[in-house]
Amino acid sequence: MAERHAPGVTPTAFHPIAGNRQCAVCAAPLSVHEAVRGVTCDRPACRYTQLRRDVDRQAKARAAVDAKAWQWLTELAPQCADESTTVVAVVPSNDRRLVPLSAERRSLFEQRLSDLVDAAFEQLTDADPPDPAPALREPEAVTATLLQACATCRGQCCWQGGDHAFLQPETIGRVLSDRAPGDREAVVGAYLDCLGDRVVEDSCVYHGPGGCRLERDMRSDLCNAFRCHGLNALAHGLDGRPGTAAFVVAEADGELRRARVVAGDGAPMGPEVFVDRCVGRD
Repeated sequence: MAERHAPGVTPTAFHPIAGNRQCAVCAAPLSVHEAVRGVTCDRPACRYTQLRRDVDRQAKARAAVDAKAWQWLTELAPQCADESTTVVAVVPSNDRRLVPLSAERRSLFEQRLSDLVDAAFEQLTDADPPDPAPALREPEAVTATLLQACATCRGQCCWQGGDHAFLQPETIGRVLSDRAPGDREAVVGAYLDCLGDRVVEDSCVYHGPGGCRLERDMRSDLCNAFRCHGLNALAHGLDGRPGTAAFVVAEADGELRRARVVAGDGAPMGPEVFVDRCVGRD
C-alpha cells in the first residue's frame, strides 16, 4: 500500500509512517521522524498553528493561576488585594525532599573544586585582576523582595547545578583575590565548609534546606544573574514603584502550593502560608 504524506512533503524511503500517529493540525499520518520531533507534520503552516496553540494554552494556564493567586490574597490579606499597591508574582515550586549528601558526590565535587582552583591560579598570573561579582540590578528593597520570591520557590532552578554548582575559574579567582590572596587551601576549605550533610534531592550540592549555602560572592555569575519568568515579571512589576508590596505564590502543574506577602521594603509580612492552611480552603 502506498504511504500517504501531508501536502507539500515529498515521500521518501526514509520517512516510514509512525503507526497510527497523525498530525495534530491536518491529521495527515506522521512519519517516524515527525513523530519523534513533535505532534505535527513538517508543513510550516501546521507547525506554526501548533505553536500558536501552545502559546495560547500557556497564556490561559498562567491567567488561571494568576486568578487563583489573587483570590488567595483576597482571603489571606484583603488589605493588600489592590493592584495599585501590590504585585502578584507566580514562581515555580520546588517540592523535592531532603536527602543525605553522599560520599560519592562530595568526593566528585572536591576533585572538580581542586581542578578549578588550579585553573584559577593559572589565570591569576595575568596582570589583570579578576572581575568583581555582578552588581545588583535593582534598589535594595526590590532585591530583598526578589530574594523572598526565591525563598518561596525553594530553588526549582538549582537542580541544574548538580555536582559542579556552575563554578568557573573566574569565580574562584575572584574569591582568591578578595578573601584569601594566594592561599589555595583557604579557598578550598571555604568552599568545602559550605557543603552540608543534607541536600535537596537531585539538585546542586549546595542546595540545602535553607536555600543556597554559598554566600553571594562565592556563587557562580550564572547563579547570581539567572531569573525565571516569575522573577522577571516581579522585577518588572516593581520597577519604578517604590513601596509596592508583593504577593509571591509558588505553583506546580497549575496548583498553588504556598505563598508569602512581602512588604514594600522587602520584609516578609508574617510567615509563609500553605494552601492547606489558607482561609476558605479544606
